[in-house]
Amino acid sequence: HRARAAKGNASPTDDYERACTALADPRIRYVRNETNVGMFGNWNRCIELSETPYIHILGDDDVVSIRYVESFMNAMSENPLMDIFFSGVRHMGSSDGMFCENDGSKVPFGWINSEDLRWWAGFRGLKMPSVSATFRKSLFSHGGFNVKRHSANDYEFIYTLPRGSVLYGSTDTLYTYRIHPMADTAKNYGVAFCNYPLIYHRAAGLASTDYPGLKGTVLSFLLRMQADGAMSWWAQVYAPLARQIVRGEMPGYEDLRDLIERSYPELHHKLLAEDSGGETTTAHPRVTMRILSGLGFVFSLLQRLRISAATP
Repeated sequence: HRARAAKGNASPTDDYERACTALADPRIRYVRNETNVGMFGNWNRCIELSETPYIHILGDDDVVSIRYVESFMNAMSENPLMDIFFSGVRHMGSSDGMFCENDGSKVPFGWINSEDLRWWAGFRGLKMPSVSATFRKSLFSHGGFNVKRHSANDYEFIYTLPRGSVLYGSTDTLYTYRIHPMADTAKNYGVAFCNYPLIYHRAAGLASTDYPGLKGTVLSFLLRMQADGAMSWWAQVYAPLARQIVRGEMPGYEDLRDLIERSYPELHHKLLAEDSGGETTTAHPRVTMRILSGLGFVFSLLQRLRISAATP
């Protein structure tokens, strides 16, 4: 049995409620918010209402394989301490390259922990297919997804998991993600990606507790290099949005504004300037990303060997 909850976020119609009622399946429970609490607020409400130890949030335009639950159960049987399960993702729509492919050089498949995930982020960036993730509900006992910002708050939650959290990534493609021009992410690219530098900096802060000493210093350095590259790209491509955030015109983004002011003072000054034109990149972004690309390639080869050795 799989318990299912259908969640309405103050929709102006009752179409979804009538569809759930028509199914007449006792495993389906429909709950409707009185007011629209936003996407991540709605997710948090789903988690609060759930009655099972694990939660999977399925987008209404995505498809999950009938083999997903079987694969999840096999992984849980192998290690009951598993906190997050995820799988390879197939893309459907006009932006196939936007999210990671089912590729062992980009995604940390197999058994890993939260520290390993931060190493992957340091070398390869934020690549985990979070859309296919199933979470242990107790992970949210100290707070859910950030609701202040409308950005990559699922990545923020995953990449700042406490030390020792256990994850398993199945190499099977068990999830189909649909992206189209009217999708939330497609309409809010700039806002979605603005959170990346902040995530890298927060993960870098955790690296010192993950690995005290030289190892933690190296990981922090790699994550901050990723942050510099992400900040340079975002501030250049989405300069008008970056100016709005730095000037305090977008409530909820104060932490990102503070990060730019503290860690990227030159960029902060340029964004505050009255002139809407001009260069907004940080120092040496291309060199930084080329170095990371080379290191990531070597890291990926080593991880492919690890995955191959672990496969029966």
